[in-house]
Amino acid sequence: MDNKPAALVLGGHVNSLSLVRSLAEGSMPIWLLHCRDGRAFRSRYVTRGFIRDYAGSDEAFVDALLEVGRLLDVRAVVYPTHDYHVRVLAENFDRLSEFYHIQINHRKAVEANSKRWQYALCDRLGVPRPRTSHCETAEAFHALASGKVELQFPWLLKPYARNENPIKDVTIRAAQVNSVDEFERLMEKHPALRHGLLVSEVVPGGPDNIWAFTGYCDRPGSVLAGWTGRKLTQRPEMFGVFSTSESRLNDKVEQQGRVLLEVSEHMGIGEPEFKYDARDGKYKLTEINPRAHMWHMTGFYAGVNLPLIQYYHLVGDEQRCRQLCRRQDERPARLIFMGSELQNIVDHRPTRKFIGNAVRALLRSNKHFIVWRRDDPRPFYVGLRQDVKQMAGLFVRRIKSAFHRSVG
Repeated sequence: MDNKPAALVLGGHVNSLSLVRSLAEGSMPIWLLHCRDGRAFRSRYVTRGFIRDYAGSDEAFVDALLEVGRLLDVRAVVYPTHDYHVRVLAENFDRLSEFYHIQINHRKAVEANSKRWQYALCDRLGVPRPRTSHCETAEAFHALASGKVELQFPWLLKPYARNENPIKDVTIRAAQVNSVDEFERLMEKHPALRHGLLVSEVVPGGPDNIWAFTGYCDRPGSVLAGWTGRKLTQRPEMFGVFSTSESRLNDKVEQQGRVLLEVSEHMGIGEPEFKYDARDGKYKLTEINPRAHMWHMTGFYAGVNLPLIQYYHLVGDEQRCRQLCRRQDERPARLIFMGSELQNIVDHRPTRKFIGNAVRALLRSNKHFIVWRRDDPRPFYVGLRQDVKQMAGLFVRRIKSAFHRSVG
């Protein structure tokens, strides 16, 4: 084990925990780096953990990466879990490559992470996308606010990219507005959005219409392996991160996802995400995630271990890499983030609907939990206190909201 290059996972949340557990099958040293403590640090599979305060500072993050890199005997394989990680790795590629295998197309990664660039790519390739307008100048903002843009409400607002340090990043992830007044109020609250905002129609349908192709590109223009699946529930319900997901074969999603990763010359793990529009029967791109996403371990349970494929490819073990490159299982595998399902019960209405979501998640066949694992229980127990605290806070907020409504 000591002779194998290490894997360095960036981040400490459940996404990082999933990477750690996926990589554990390779029995290599697994190191973890983040700016604060998190569940992933408690995994029995983490060999060394580093908590370094780089909040708000790219240079501090690079210094932390260099500090960890100098402890390595050979270059490690690095795994980003946030768009911010991708940007910093791309912008400091030459400095960091001395210590790490960085599977990022550093010449294109920052540009390709812009949703405006991604939607322009869709137009070039004929891949469906929602009807969209762009807000990046004062003139564009006034055109939207004055109703001159022919885009039916409700509008979905997303920043072009979320490349900033995740600790200091207060920009919205996504928001729905139902009128010009709501749009203007949101712009007043987040004025920075005026310089890079995607405003699109809302594709109707629930979270179970959100599909993705998750692939590993061993070089620009080449998808070595991948799998397809969909969300079943998420938090917040309409525009959030997954609560329950499943692997499921979908040839159309795979075809569109592959061509987007190939033509964009992506390198590493990437995830084009689509929403099915029942009005015209098309899968419309919502975004391309340039790294492992929150529910990527769904593919692991469907028999496609992309993080380990990436590791073996980068360290030169092509035999093991090829052995892992297989078609996903036809039988769907389900992944559940139970804490998120329970928080939805407290925080959403009608309560009965979200209780039903949680019960259905527990009754599904071939299910797995993103945090709880019998062979690695500490992340669950350590995170339980945090989950209870968050749910209590949500419950108090709901009671206060009901009280204020009752008194007028």
